[in-house]
Amino acid sequence: KQIVTFLKNSKKIKEFGIKMPKGILLYGPPGTGKTMLAKALAAEAGLPFFATNGSDIKSHYKNERGEYKLIMDRIFNKAKKYAPSIVFIDEIDALGNRTQNPHEAETINKFLTHLSGFDEDNFVFVIAATNYKERIDPAILRSGRLDTHIEIDRLDKEAREFFIKCILKDLKADNKNFNIEKLTVVTFGMSGADFEKLKTEVGMYLIINQEKLTEDILMRFINEIKYGKEIEVEEELLQETAYHEAGHAIAMKLLLPQIQIEQATIVARENTLGFVSYNFENSIGNMTKEDIYNRIIVALSGRVAQKKKFNTIDTGATNDIEQATTLAKMYVSKFGFDEKVGNVDLEVLGSAPAIDEEIKNRVIAILQQATKETEEFVAKNWNKIEQLAHALIEKEIVTNKEIEEIVNTND
Repeated sequence: KQIVTFLKNSKKIKEFGIKMPKGILLYGPPGTGKTMLAKALAAEAGLPFFATNGSDIKSHYKNERGEYKLIMDRIFNKAKKYAPSIVFIDEIDALGNRTQNPHEAETINKFLTHLSGFDEDNFVFVIAATNYKERIDPAILRSGRLDTHIEIDRLDKEAREFFIKCILKDLKADNKNFNIEKLTVVTFGMSGADFEKLKTEVGMYLIINQEKLTEDILMRFINEIKYGKEIEVEEELLQETAYHEAGHAIAMKLLLPQIQIEQATIVARENTLGFVSYNFENSIGNMTKEDIYNRIIVALSGRVAQKKKFNTIDTGATNDIEQATTLAKMYVSKFGFDEKVGNVDLEVLGSAPAIDEEIKNRVIAILQQATKETEEFVAKNWNKIEQLAHALIEKEIVTNKEIEEIVNTND
């Protein structure tokens, strides 16, 4: 926001005698949205945008007089012509580093000359991006050059909301018809590359089918990107999945209310028959002994609910059992929560037959006790589980708000 404000008010900044900055560096792991963020900044600022990359700008082209010139010169000269403007350089580390390769000196010196040549009358703002900040020549990052460095890590809530609004704007949709808060929550974990893919795939769908964008269409593609494409399954399997996922959702809502549920669904996908997705964004921090134990119950509650309704079990709970076993092992061997073992990190002691046997026995005992308590929990809250299962069978996708209504009306 500060950068956009600055770019929109460059003339006012000049009036106050403030020296215009040359640009910023966006750095972070691949797929976090550096390129999309740069494009969004340019669009928000309403400035001409020229995109290139570190490899291209150090390449040459042949001009009308048969002379070979750096592509860098052509891009920056054009940017000056349309100034104020923005030049985006992806993978700027590809320019090289003079301390590691002296042959890169000419190219880097040329780039530094262009940076120094910008003034208030032909103002060009450079946004550079890299996955490898440490590879960039130090001279490029010094004060008075690209001296503002912004780490782009996993997208936070504000960043996801920004990208969602950009998509709605680009696809000519009215924000009033969309629950921005809901969309921000369900896109937790998505990267900038995922949002770019979302815009492309939704846009292509709208063009091919000649439809206008709706929240249902956007949600469908969000789920497809996060969880895989939909597949067809038999009705009987859908009903079993509904009770399974209802068990998970009700257990999470009642036992770990601080963790927000995004949605519960029985829409079968390539990697799963159904799922309950959670948003841990606002619940990061220490977990108590009770929290870890309750997460074991949540993991087991799907199979227990399915068995209570259909008196059968299947391989669909494989991941749940793995999660419950992992949590139980950490409960005993890492966190010091088990009363019989005590405050000991058994992993520090290393592997030994006696220690390994003790861990195994205690993990099995905890899982057996947790299974018994899960059965009691499911029986006590069966009305809630059945109502949610019926809602899933009818709607296929149930939101956090709808789950809360079911929990509250059955108290």
